[in-house]
Amino acid sequence: MALVGWTHALLMMLQWLVGRKSNNLILKFTEYMMIFGLRKLRTKKVIALILSYIAINAFAVERPTAKVDTGSLQGTVEYNMNVFKGIPYAAPPVGNLRWRPPQQALPWSGVRDASKFGESCPQQFIKNISTGLGLPGSEDCLKLNVYAPTKPGKNLPVMVWIHGGGLVVDGTRDPQFTPINLIKNGVIVVTVEYRLGSLGFFATKELK
Repeated sequence: MALVGWTHALLMMLQWLVGRKSNNLILKFTEYMMIFGLRKLRTKKVIALILSYIAINAFAVERPTAKVDTGSLQGTVEYNMNVFKGIPYAAPPVGNLRWRPPQQALPWSGVRDASKFGESCPQQFIKNISTGLGLPGSEDCLKLNVYAPTKPGKNLPVMVWIHGGGLVVDGTRDPQFTPINLIKNGVIVVTVEYRLGSLGFFATKELK
C-alpha cells in the first residue's frame, strides 16, 4: 500500500502542474493500480505508466461544438485554433442541380463531424499547386471552413477568404492557407470551396 500512497502523492503533484481541477485522474489511476496489481512494479515502471496516463488524459483537448441552422457540429483544435471544417453551405450541386444556382443546404440529424475538410472541386492536377488538395475531388464540394480563437471574445472581426487559382484550380485545404497568425490576432476566418472550371462557369442557352 506504500507504493499506492506514494503514487497518489505524485499524481496530486502532476495534477497541480497540469492545472486539472478534478480528482477523477487520481481516483481512476489509483483504481487501475489496485485492480491490475501494479503495486508490485518497480518505481521506474510506475512513473512511466503515470506519465503515459497523463499524456493520454490530462492533456486531452476537448473538441469544440457549435450549432448552425442546419444542425450541430463538432470541430477540432489545431494550432491553438477552434476549427470547423467541411460545413455544407448549399445542397450538393449534382444531378439536376449541376450548372444550376446553389440551393439551400440540407439539414442533418445528430452531431456532424467537422474535423476534416470536404472534397475539393474536380480539377486538373498541377504540380506544386494540387499536391495537398486530395484530388480528383468531388462535385459535392460546396463546403466552408471556420477558424476561430480558442478563447471566446465579443465583436471579433470576421474575414471571408475565397481562394485563387483563376477559377479553374486550387482549394481551401492547401496547408499554406492555414490562417494561424490571423487567429492569433483575434480574427475569425471563413474559407470557402466553390465550383471550378466548366462545373462552375459553363453557361449555354440550352441550360435555361
